[in-house]
Amino acid sequence: MEQSRGGAGPARRYRHPLGSDDARQIDYWVTAGSTPAAILASYADATGHSPVMPGWATGFWQSKLRYRSQEELLGVAREYHRRGLPLAVIVADFFHWTALGEWKFDEASGQTRSRWSMKLASMGTRLMVSVWPSVTPSAATGRAQGARPASLAPSSAWKPTPLDGQSPLIPRSGGVL
Repeated sequence: MEQSRGGAGPARRYRHPLGSDDARQIDYWVTAGSTPAAILASYADATGHSPVMPGWATGFWQSKLRYRSQEELLGVAREYHRRGLPLAVIVADFFHWTALGEWKFDEASGQTRSRWSMKLASMGTRLMVSVWPSVTPSAATGRAQGARPASLAPSSAWKPTPLDGQSPLIPRSGGVL
């Protein structure tokens, strides 16, 4: 491919070889545009456009290390609502479980996902539950994992054991409710 470039001096010709020493055949796709945005638009037309994120996913997310109770979390959401501040998602992050690695709410303390979700939804807010990848031997998931070799350190000192995200022990219900 030859290209001529003008300039202050005489026109020069540049040769751009397109090829590969390691392939019998190679195909190239070239796009051009008058602006970077036009080039990206052409590329997206050829490869596919990204889906549009839902509006709530681009809103404000409230998270902190720990809400000590369901009522504390709801109180924070109520305060945003009272002030007219849009709160898209609030994150239940730490100690909402019965034991570390027990991926369910501590219902004995009145914490249920459906109760949280309904109250938050009435304020236009979604609940996201942060699931920690560690388990203790006291959790049902820890006991199930402990049945497999090398899943929990066999010592008197407990150490958290991270789980692979593909573990069959992790519920597949999704993170955002």
